[in-house]
This record gives sequence, structure tokens and C-alpha cells, in this order.
Amino acid sequence: MIYKRFLIGLYIVVINIALAAPNTFADSWTKETVDSDLFVGWNSSLALDTSGNAHISYYDTTQGDLKYSTNSSGSWVTTTVDRTGNVGKHTSIALDTSGNAYISYYDVTNGDLKYAINGSGSWVTVTVDESGDVGYDTSIALDTSGNAYISYYDVTNGDLKYATNASGSWVTTTVDSSEVTGWNTSLALDTSGNAYISYYDATNGDLKYATNTSGSWATTIVDSNGDVGGYTSIALDTSGNAYISYYDVTNGDLKYATNASGSWIAATVDNNGDVGYYTSIALDTSNSAYISYYDATQGDLKYAANASGSWVATTVDSDGDVGLYTSTALDTSGNAYISYFDNTKGDLKYAVNTAQSAECDLASITASPSKLTIKNKESGIVTVTVEGKDGCLAEGVTVKAKLDKASGKKISVSPEEETTDADGNATFTFTGNKKGNAKASFTAGGLTKKITVKVK
Repeated sequence: MIYKRFLIGLYIVVINIALAAPNTFADSWTKETVDSDLFVGWNSSLALDTSGNAHISYYDTTQGDLKYSTNSSGSWVTTTVDRTGNVGKHTSIALDTSGNAYISYYDVTNGDLKYAINGSGSWVTVTVDESGDVGYDTSIALDTSGNAYISYYDVTNGDLKYATNASGSWVTTTVDSSEVTGWNTSLALDTSGNAYISYYDATNGDLKYATNTSGSWATTIVDSNGDVGGYTSIALDTSGNAYISYYDVTNGDLKYATNASGSWIAATVDNNGDVGYYTSIALDTSNSAYISYYDATQGDLKYAANASGSWVATTVDSDGDVGLYTSTALDTSGNAYISYFDNTKGDLKYAVNTAQSAECDLASITASPSKLTIKNKESGIVTVTVEGKDGCLAEGVTVKAKLDKASGKKISVSPEEETTDADGNATFTFTGNKKGNAKASFTAGGLTKKITVKVK
């Protein structure tokens, strides 16, 4: 079900503010089509090798095959890994230090968890678990020795399962069997080879988390505020703290949770429409989080980061219905890479950004109109736009809205503080509480611009 939320916007005010501020999240995205062979690119999973080359596993919906593409040769080369029956759904990819690929995936025909590797120079496929209908929502990770660890969903029993070949042969374990649980699994390993799994409890509508750091599996409810926990993705910092992106079904929001403070703290990242499907999270060396996801309201690929100290969301691709099945990774310079599905054209696509670290020297302050008129108990939207010289993007600039005491009785504003997005925009909503004239001011970088609000 898609949840849609509407806001009554009576007037739009555009304000340009001039200042000089760091352009902390201005990115230039380059997008390309990887595979356009008749509806391909579902369940894409992306990994980068040590040279920054991309390796993507994905499902060919038309042929029912597992496919793999890499640009390590300088151009995209696509291979069919497994075409025995209908195979290749729910893929997940990991690379060893030599750049060899390891892929976990679901065999639809037989209802099995499968695994493929190309370390020998050709692809070798193995059935890992065939005990019932198993292998949905796989997620794979490797330890430093190249052993594989896979989390996945057991459809027959409604359980979260886990498999590893660290002992030399595949061993499978049931991690959580409490009712129907284990959808949308995501797995990460710490430096000691301990596993951390985020997943969705479908019975209770909760985001859950499991780890075997103590020697046995312990499960925790991370977020139970409504129906939450869909499309989870997990990443770890070097201390073993977990960072999880996920979808809030109840509110149609992108959410984020971390236990870096010692206890779980959840936050809403993006609530602009029905957003947060197909999340994928990555961390930079400073433990800032970067999340790719699908905006169902607009049909766009979006990307959010908190590197500036607060969450900034940007649209990466809006050409048609794009952004399903996202997977993101960062290189050592902090540049982001995203694989995703173009639902309009039926293609596998790929986006790369180049971070701009230079300062953006901002240029002008204008306001149009200088007066906003709204009716009592109704709302108007103010869009604040921060622009710079030579067309630089004033992204990541904090804009504050303030009302004086008298005006605060006639109008309210939300939020009180907002960060500009990739287009230099920050939006504020004014609501009329009492008839009369009021004043509002916006400040950014020490400069102020005032507007008048009339409530009829």
C-alpha cells in the first residue's frame, strides 16, 4: 500500500540569500545504462573493488537468469552467471581482496538458496540450503579469509536464517523463529567475523536486529513505532556500532537508526512524500551515513547524507520511473556509486557522484513577493533558495526561520531550521492562527531577509 500525504500550499515565496558558506554536500551525478536487454536490473547489488571499479549482480526478469556486470575493463561487460531454471532473484554481492565476486541469490524454480563465485576464472554455482522454500532477501558478506556469510528468509517456516562456509562446508542456522520474521535482511561483519543482521518482523511490523557477538544469537527490537522496518540496510563502523536505513510503512518515510551512542536512536530522514523504498546505506571514514532509496510519490532515485551534521536529501535521477532496487557503495575518496532499476525503460542503471569540497561564494538576496497572504487556519509554503556565483550549488547551508513575540501569536512556522538541498532550496510552512499582520525573518550565514505575512 502506498501512503500519500498532502499539504495545503496557498502561496509560494522564493527568497534568494547571499552569503559565503561551505558547500558540504554539492554533488555532480553522472548516470548511465549498464544493461538494457529486455527488462533487467531487479534486485541489483553493488560492490566496489580496491581500484573503485563496480561489480553488480542482478536479476534478468525476462530470461529468469542471474546476471553480473562490471566496468573493471574500462567499459561494461555483462555475463549470465546462472540460467538453470528461474534463478537470480534477491541477489547480493561481495568481493574479496583480489576482486573476485561472490553472489548469494534465490532459485525460484527449486525454492533454494544458491551461491556463485568466479575466483577460479569461471563461474561456479552451489546450492547452499534446500530445506523448504528458502533464500529470499539474501545478504552476503566476506571475512578477511574469504569465507562467506549469508542472511536470508525462510519462506516455509517464516524464519530468519543464516549460512556460512567458514568451517569448510556450509552450515545453516535459524536466527529468529518468532512468528513471521526475517524479511528484507541485511548483513554486515565486524573485523572479528561477528555477524550483525537487520531485518523486518512482518508479524509485528517492527525493525529488528540480531548479532552473534556473544557466541550465540541475540535479537533486539530497534523500532516498533508503527509499522516500520521494511527494506532494511545495515552498515558498521570500525567499533562495531550499527547504522540501519529502513522504510516506515505507516508514515511513508525514510528512517535511520544507530546504536553508536550505546542505545538505539531512530530518526526520520525524509518525509517528503512516500519515500524510503529499497534503501541502501554506506558509511564514510568519519561514520557519516549515505543512503540511496526510491521515492514512490515522484518515481525518483534519491540520496540522503548527514555529513553536514543534519540530513540533506537530493534527487539523483528523475527521468521516468527510476530508483527501484538501489544499492550504494562509497570509494576511499567518499564518492558514491549507486546501481538501480529503471522501471520505465526496463534497464539496469548506474549513477556516480563527484563531491565538491570547495567553498561556494554566494551572491544575492531577493524576495518575491515581499508579502505572503494566507487565510486563518490555512497554510502557505515558503521556499528559501540559496544561490552562489558561477552557478555553484549552495547545498548544506542552514537557514533559520524566526518570528517575533507579537507575530508568534498570529502565525506559526515549521520547521524552525532547515538545510538547503542539492538545488539550494529549504522549505518552510506558515500557518495562520489569528487575523492580522505578522513578520518573519530568515537568517543564514549571518545575513537576514524579512518578509511580511498577512492572515485574512
